[in-house]
Amino acid sequence: MVWGSDAKFQVGSDMEALSLGCFVIRLTDSPYHTHQVSQAAFDADLEQFGAQYLVELTSVMGHYAQTAFILNAFAVDLPEGTAEPVLPV
Repeated sequence: MVWGSDAKFQVGSDMEALSLGCFVIRLTDSPYHTHQVSQAAFDADLEQFGAQYLVELTSVMGHYAQTAFILNAFAVDLPEGTAEPVLPV
């Protein structure tokens, strides 16, 4: 799997995909718990993915956080008759 036209990485196996997932989880989890990303994590992710991907991922994180804030502020529920189970939080 290759992301973007100038992607710096490719996933060729399940283990490689799992390893890349760990990079992403570390980058996306830290800001929500500590409000920052360690320099070591940032440097590793920058090396792995490149600056453009980090900016895009951070933007998506912000978008989801903003959406969650609005939905929580107005106590928006799922529509009645929704068949999908609610994910645990």
